[in-house]
Amino acid sequence: GASLMISALKRRFVTPSSAYLMSFFTPPHFPGATVTNKRLLNLYRSRYEASRGRIHLNSYPIKLTVEASNVCNLACPACFTGLGETNERKSMMTLDLYRRLLDEMGDYLFEIEFYSWGEPLLSKFVYEMIELAHQRGIATMISTNFSIPFDQAKAERLVGSGLTQLGVSLDGARQETYERYRVNGKIETVLRNCRLIADAKKKLGSTSPKFVWKFHVFEHNAMDIDLAKKTAAELDMEIYISKGWVTGEEWNRGGQFRF
Repeated sequence: GASLMISALKRRFVTPSSAYLMSFFTPPHFPGATVTNKRLLNLYRSRYEASRGRIHLNSYPIKLTVEASNVCNLACPACFTGLGETNERKSMMTLDLYRRLLDEMGDYLFEIEFYSWGEPLLSKFVYEMIELAHQRGIATMISTNFSIPFDQAKAERLVGSGLTQLGVSLDGARQETYERYRVNGKIETVLRNCRLIADAKKKLGSTSPKFVWKFHVFEHNAMDIDLAKKTAAELDMEIYISKGWVTGEEWNRGGQFRF
């Protein structure tokens, strides 16, 4: 059939060198980003320098991780912040520093992630940070534990900011399983906040941000997967399920979970 013919043509005409060129010139997949000539030229320069093993670069990053806040309200046992093993001074990134980063690199970036080892929504500046990136055509992403004070006004501000993706780390569908890893977290608070986001998207008629329930599977919460899928559907969330790490007790013993 037609598919066999296409496969045959690919085998005949797509050589290793042509496949490399196709890959080289294909823009990265960052939904929500505006592809400009300036970004593309910088991308190609970056890929060329990487292919040559250059250590002195003339290209700019195409993706940036911004630690909006290095503080977290939870004590997750496999997180450096949760374990108190970071030596950083607890702080929030200032808008002045962030604006300088955008002035230097904003024209070249495809995406900014506003999280690393802290809870980004604890920053009072994060909404404006997202808005400034969105105005420049940069895709934006947040991952939150969402067990924080939140209300409808903040939900509408976050949805209206132009945020591309909002991931919620929610490892369980019941408090007794959820809190085993998300120590000090309140699942009732998280689910209420998720509902606020879903309602804000409907009220504002917005398809963004992409709203994702991020479920790390451990031995103690595997029985919650079906309930999590059901609850995610009720909240108009996608769900991403992945293998988790260890609980605090197992972590301290150096053990590993068995699946």
